[in-house]
Amino acid sequence: AYEVVADAAADNIKYLELRFSPQALARVRGFDLGEVTDWVITAVTQAIIYTLQSNYNPADFNNDLEFEVYVAGDFSTPMTAGVSLFLYRLLPNGSHRPPSGRLAPDGRRYRNMLPLDLHFLLTVWGTDASLQHTIAGWMMRVLEDTPILPAGLVNAVAPDVFNGDETVEISLADLGTEDLFHIWETIV
Repeated sequence: AYEVVADAAADNIKYLELRFSPQALARVRGFDLGEVTDWVITAVTQAIIYTLQSNYNPADFNNDLEFEVYVAGDFSTPMTAGVSLFLYRLLPNGSHRPPSGRLAPDGRRYRNMLPLDLHFLLTVWGTDASLQHTIAGWMMRVLEDTPILPAGLVNAVAPDVFNGDETVEISLADLGTEDLFHIWETIV
């Protein structure tokens, strides 16, 4: 699994569209549907953190960087240097219509996949502006070079959540003024 993760760490992150079938996974594994959705979101979040960590070379920064998933309260006591990942919005993707559900070995058809858009705020932290700018440039390059997170990468964090042919597409996008205000209200 780590070989797949190492190979996958050279892909990209922009706008995240996640396609998976929580109903099928819940049925096959016998788990609660809510648990499966949580696992998928956790797997994607941790895969993004792993992608950044695996491309990090401390010698490039003369600092030790941290890579953490944040919740709103974490912004009041931020890390000294590094990158935080904050999930601020989760929506069904209205424009992507996946094909009918897969066929089970017994011939039953699984429900359709549920395409989701996960919206993350990646924040750069540093002791001075120069370090922040260096981290930001590096982070943007890593994410731009890693547009697809393959199943092997996300399954390394949460085994067997994704089928082998499922991927996560990452897209960098601008944050609109309304979104900025919403995030600001959430974290302050």
